[in-house]
Amino acid sequence: MTEIPTSHSRGAGEVSPPSERPKTKIAAVREQLQANKDVYFAGEIHDFHPDAPNVGYWTETVSMIVAPTNPQFDVDKLNVYMDGLITEVDLSAKDRAYEENDGGIHLGKLYYDEAIGLIRIERTETIETTELETVQRAGKKVGETKAEEIKPLQRRTWVRVYPDTLSAHEVYEYEQGVINGTIEPNSIHGYTQHWLRGEQIRELKAQHSRGPVSKVIGFLQRGK
Repeated sequence: MTEIPTSHSRGAGEVSPPSERPKTKIAAVREQLQANKDVYFAGEIHDFHPDAPNVGYWTETVSMIVAPTNPQFDVDKLNVYMDGLITEVDLSAKDRAYEENDGGIHLGKLYYDEAIGLIRIERTETIETTELETVQRAGKKVGETKAEEIKPLQRRTWVRVYPDTLSAHEVYEYEQGVINGTIEPNSIHGYTQHWLRGEQIRELKAQHSRGPVSKVIGFLQRGK
């Protein structure tokens, strides 16, 4: 787990100004992707989980949706492309792309986890009793006991790699539209977070073979 940098010159709970803060993983990953001329950066999807970390969720999850500027439908070459995207940020985990039985592609992604804060919980427990010996034999301390619990607040960033700009653009437009409330969720797009079906891959290849593609929401629905 990533440790949170502390400053001995500041009081507890004080926040360093932006100019003094170390660069976050998400910022470093974003910079490398956007500076790479071989990367189509469709956009970022941010999800926030207010109940974290009490129920085991990440406080924030971010999907950076990218694709090679030149289509790449060979999964081995797509994995090589993915492996070379980020060279200066420690990788937390990785899912490699692989081909499905129907010719579809199970998409690869990179994971970058980092601590973004913490929750410090202080508790006071008081035990009162008229049977001191009984309570003590039970292993309880009579009187007041203080305890502190620290829970990390964490962010997980995924770099989700699509085989071409058309699929990356449409998936981003769909997911952002669902968050904004401008697009209704549907099962066709729901699974495109993880894979593209064989019919969709074949249609994408056909689109590219005909020349410049048009990034229009709804295209992937034709590959049902």
